[in-house]
Amino acid sequence: MQTANNLFADVKNPYLEASEWGWKIDPIGLRTVCNQLYGLPKASIYVDRDSNGKGSNKRYKKTNFSWYQNVIATNGEQL
Repeated sequence: MQTANNLFADVKNPYLEASEWGWKIDPIGLRTVCNQLYGLPKASIYVDRDSNGKGSNKRYKKTNFSWYQNVIATNGEQL
């Protein structure tokens, strides 16, 4: 089922699942858009672990840690 507001109804991507409305579900695309919209990194801590679960699991502060901590403390007043 497609709605009249589905602007990309003609664009098909066989690698993505579709919702019951025919909209494609793209979690990586959603995350990319959210990161671009907010413009702020969500994580200021790096965990030493690869996608296979290998690594020391140690946590390290990223270079933006102090900056982001200050943004939170000032409720975004100081960017």
